[in-house]
Amino acid sequence: MHNINDLNAAWIQSGQNYTDLQNKSQKMAVALAADPSTYTKDQVQKMQDELDAAKTARDFAKSQLDDAKAQAAASKPEPIANKQVTVTKPATAAEDFVHNFVDVATGKVNIRDLVTSGNTDGDTSNAGLTIPPDIQTNINQLKRQYASLEPYVSIENVTTPTGTRVYEPFETLTPLANLDDENAAIPDNDDPKLYNIKYTIHRYAGISTMPNTLLQDSAENIQAWIEQFVGRKDVVTRNGAILGVMNDAPKKPTIAKFDDILDMIYTAVDPAIVSTSVLMTNVSGFATLAKVKDAMGDYLIQANVVPDMPYSIRGHQVIVISDRWLPDAVDSKGAFVSHPLYYGDLAQAAKLFDRQQMSLVVTNIGAGAFEHDQTKLRVIDRFDVEATDKDAFVAGSFAAVADQQANFAAGSPASK
Repeated sequence: MHNINDLNAAWIQSGQNYTDLQNKSQKMAVALAADPSTYTKDQVQKMQDELDAAKTARDFAKSQLDDAKAQAAASKPEPIANKQVTVTKPATAAEDFVHNFVDVATGKVNIRDLVTSGNTDGDTSNAGLTIPPDIQTNINQLKRQYASLEPYVSIENVTTPTGTRVYEPFETLTPLANLDDENAAIPDNDDPKLYNIKYTIHRYAGISTMPNTLLQDSAENIQAWIEQFVGRKDVVTRNGAILGVMNDAPKKPTIAKFDDILDMIYTAVDPAIVSTSVLMTNVSGFATLAKVKDAMGDYLIQANVVPDMPYSIRGHQVIVISDRWLPDAVDSKGAFVSHPLYYGDLAQAAKLFDRQQMSLVVTNIGAGAFEHDQTKLRVIDRFDVEATDKDAFVAGSFAAVADQQANFAAGSPASK
């Protein structure tokens, strides 16, 4: 019987395979929207079959993982009285990490006896169990199965707490000077004006209560629980920082009718990035847009070619994010104001600087854990999100979108 760690890895890998096929199918859908002859019916059907098979594999791996966890939770450890116990050193960094995690949580050792600091920035007040690379990789793969905005921005791994990057904005260039006079001096070109983007790594942290029964589980169970816990918290945290940059876009068009969306698609960003630009809204906003019609009675949003492929508007993919991760705007009383509608190339507009120094701290004494017989878990992540090109993205909004008015008279040849 495979252990839980193997099943967890299989679930993550099958989820990755399904995500990769989704990305491939989405590109196919966009290409088909622009030119229906790009792919044959057999190619589309083959892609759909591969998607179905990958989805089945992912769901099956998840069900097997859940069953294995349930069996592990139901099993009871053998009595160890009158038995000779041999203590062996954990074989891997992951097992060593879980071993230390349990020892600290149960108060067997002090965390300062294990590490000096999980932070090489000189801040020794935040010593913790630094998550090893193998668990970090599992967390990053698991995050892709949640509604994360991170895949849409540019990411750079950094090793310093601060830094500067040089960027070149899109500029409107002028022609070279026309020198009719042979003796005329050659003027300077209007060279692009470079600008600096400074990043400062911030610490994002939170404390959660961990069930003490978890500490009675196997190392595989504990590792899987930590990966899922950290993965979810990290997605929520990084989504918030990315949305903060997205909402700072200088252009905030208000959408009221069908043609306003077309104006945004064709004029809101530089033509150089139109081909890589996408639309992004939440589920509530998508439900509103899906009902909007053009002058011919056709829906604004173009339907999928096959299931699991993305919707699009004029060949641009429409990314739909859960309302939980991408909420509507509300007033001070919580009443609805508008849905979000972003457009542009987020990879050009924002960059996430990842310090890759995530760490955990556990205690069964502090933060009220002692009084309630609980264990507290604190996670710290270190990153920064900065705007790199504010003109590459616009933050639109809409409450309702009117249909496009018919531009032909009833009874005319165009209406027949």
